[in-house]
Amino acid sequence: MIVKYIIFLSVFILVGCNDKKPNSNEKITIEVKTNKEYLEFRGLAFSKEESSYSTPKNVNGSIEFIVENGKQIKKGDLLVKIKSSRENNKEKKLKNRLFYAKRRLKSEKEKVAKERLKLELDVLEKEYAYTIKKMEINYKSGERDSRVLKSLDLKTKLIDEKLFNLTEKMKSYQILADENSIPLDEIEKMKKQLKNTKLNHSLQLLDKKEKLDGTIGKEKEQLLLELDLLKHNLKKSKLTLEEKEKLFPLNIEKRELVVKKRESGLKKIYETLKASSVMSKVDGVFVRVKHPWNGNYIEKGTDVWRGMTLGKVLDYENISVKFRLPEKYVDLVKVGMKLSFYSLQNSDKKIEAKVKKIDSIATPVDPMNRKSNKFHWLFIEMKPQSYKFLPSETFICKILLNSHKDSIFIPKELAIIKDKNLLIETSEGQQKITSFVKGLDYYILLNQKKSLDINYAL
Repeated sequence: MIVKYIIFLSVFILVGCNDKKPNSNEKITIEVKTNKEYLEFRGLAFSKEESSYSTPKNVNGSIEFIVENGKQIKKGDLLVKIKSSRENNKEKKLKNRLFYAKRRLKSEKEKVAKERLKLELDVLEKEYAYTIKKMEINYKSGERDSRVLKSLDLKTKLIDEKLFNLTEKMKSYQILADENSIPLDEIEKMKKQLKNTKLNHSLQLLDKKEKLDGTIGKEKEQLLLELDLLKHNLKKSKLTLEEKEKLFPLNIEKRELVVKKRESGLKKIYETLKASSVMSKVDGVFVRVKHPWNGNYIEKGTDVWRGMTLGKVLDYENISVKFRLPEKYVDLVKVGMKLSFYSLQNSDKKIEAKVKKIDSIATPVDPMNRKSNKFHWLFIEMKPQSYKFLPSETFICKILLNSHKDSIFIPKELAIIKDKNLLIETSEGQQKITSFVKGLDYYILLNQKKSLDINYAL
């Protein structure tokens, strides 16, 4: 709040500035004139449309990056990035768990593949052994192939014919021997040939009988027992494979569920980490806000938590002005009063307006201090003009409270009130003033005809 002491300016102009300390004999002369009483206070630009941004859900940590105050931003620009050590640690742990879960899944699949291959190989080996044993029994049970049987019959028939021919020939040799018409060695040779043929005939008949009859007795029983055992083992191996085939998918599915659970947890962490980067949803100007506890502006390194306001984005195409009216002067300003203000960044531009509204509830200057001075927000109404307000621009407002003709402004330090009269030490002695009013920080002497020579010190 800035209060302009017009009387002090007059004092400095009349008396001047020097290094000499005034004493009680020194006097100042205050002229009679038309004095205007002004009230001055500060204001700022604000956006009629603003977007507030707060710490997202499940995000806690410290500010790693925040946009500079007053910087123009576009939709989609990064406003604030929050670094959460807890979420980062969770991410590392879940990544490790996911890595080992995938490795266990891979190991389980390899284990299942090896065990399945082993069981299938065992079944194949037992099927092979069973088939071979079955073929062996079939072979030893007697020949059933018609081609082999025909071959055996043909061999037997040939030997039979040969034996018949040799027998007839031997009879002829025997007749000739009785007549002594053939040598004895020829007869002996024929006898030997006939004997060998009979032997071959007997062997052929025996071979045919063995092939037709096959294995008999205990050997055949042994083969059948071995076949039953192989069949039982084969059935057992197939049953084991079927049971394992039911368990294999369950074991793999169990590992896959663990992997999905880890991936789901990691996805949530990624969403949280993504949410820790607060992006702008509109175009405008970013304005930082104060920390709710210590009153300092939020900046890099500030600890934040869920729901805490991080900043605002103001619509710089729709900016107006509001002023801080000190609480002790709120009764002096009325709605509809004219005012003028100018920007500290552009003091040459003076803007005229009217008081549109004054907040009824006072706001403390320092929210952290209960004894802090308070103010009321004052809003203005003005005509459309070419001046374009800038975000975070600061203004000085000036309101004319009163205009007093033929008056003198006296600082309160140079007068005292006694019995409803104002006592002033002048060059003519103590003077009693009855027509006066109180100003902001001074007394206003009304209906004055001449100037006053006032002692500098009472």
